[in-house]
Amino acid sequence: MGAVMGLRTYCPACGRVFRMASESEGTRVECPCGDRFPAQALRAPGPAAAGFLAEVGRMKQDYLRATRLRGSHGGTSLSVFLGTAAAGCAVLGVAFLLLYSLRRPAAAEPERYIAIRFERPEPRRLPVPTPTPEPARAAPMPAITLSLAPTPAPTPTPTPTPTNTITSTVTSTSTFTPTVLGAGPGGEPILSPRTPAGPAGAVAVASDASGAPGPPRLPAGPSTATSVAGGGERELHFFGHPLPEDRKAVCFVVDRSGSMSPAAEPYPDLSGRITAGTKLDRARIEVKRSLRDLPDSYRFNVIFFDEGISKWRDRVRERTEANLADVHAFMDGFRPGGTTNTSRAVLEALRDPAGPTIILLSDGLPTAVDEEDDPIRIAALHRSRMLEANTAGAVIHAFGFDIDYRGRAFLERVAADHGGLFREVSSRAY
Repeated sequence: MGAVMGLRTYCPACGRVFRMASESEGTRVECPCGDRFPAQALRAPGPAAAGFLAEVGRMKQDYLRATRLRGSHGGTSLSVFLGTAAAGCAVLGVAFLLLYSLRRPAAAEPERYIAIRFERPEPRRLPVPTPTPEPARAAPMPAITLSLAPTPAPTPTPTPTPTNTITSTVTSTSTFTPTVLGAGPGGEPILSPRTPAGPAGAVAVASDASGAPGPPRLPAGPSTATSVAGGGERELHFFGHPLPEDRKAVCFVVDRSGSMSPAAEPYPDLSGRITAGTKLDRARIEVKRSLRDLPDSYRFNVIFFDEGISKWRDRVRERTEANLADVHAFMDGFRPGGTTNTSRAVLEALRDPAGPTIILLSDGLPTAVDEEDDPIRIAALHRSRMLEANTAGAVIHAFGFDIDYRGRAFLERVAADHGGLFREVSSRAY
């Protein structure tokens, strides 16, 4: 298409016919409505108006075809889409109205009621008891009259005149007598409640000529804790408790662990004076008292123990004054400390060929066992060791010194295992 002077063109968007600013066909022109399109010149109208309109229609169809192929202008497509969407919405609205009008309301559930009727029960009529006729009363018994003859007054018996003669009667039913151990802080005597004595050392009861008993009195004799009145033979005892003995040999096994360090209450020493010290000091005094009162025919030995052992001799020795002085010096050198290895000390005493009676003093459970922490298992291991070692059948007497319930149970079983006695003693004075 060449340049054409004064050519007009047609806007396909708004249908406006206006004069082209450019004289060349095919260039893009802009309509006053804002649409841009390639310019195509309109030819001058012919003699027939129908030809002009046909030309305009042809140009419009060509333009729409070109825009659908290129996709550069979406005005017509958008209008089609909007029209389709509006039609769809209208169809959906009509369908919704039809469904809503056809929906039938659900029938209402009828209400339910519970009828409760209260009726008064008829009164219960109890049966009327039939009266029972009273039994006939028995005839009254005739009155009985008693007559008692007067009793003659008793003849008075002459009362004997009391005299000043006092006789003493000695009973032999008691085998032990309390003995004066010393004087207390206020001057009152301190007595031992359990001391061995012979048959002649019983409590004497004074009586007068009429046979009426008088106040009891202690028999005269030495003031030692275990001496027998009348010069009888001395016996084995510990903490005032008499102990049976037939082998004439005894070994004291005494605990000196750290638990023996607390102070004991004041107690009498060997001379009867009141003194104070630790629990170990009190145990030392009681061992010395027992050794002092042993018969001369006895042999003895002393072993102290904590986790280790300290023994006076390898075997029992005779009771002589020299040996007593030596064992006193041996016992005075110990101080409390360490743990408690009970079975080791008892096994050392059981090695004596004489098989002495063992007097064990401790204040608690054993604590020293290799690779073991449970107190119950520790006690069981100590008991089993002592049972295995006691092949000679030695007797073991166990004394619990200020002991708790667990230590008491352990020592009771030790004494029962070896045919001995268990006694619980306290650090308090007599």
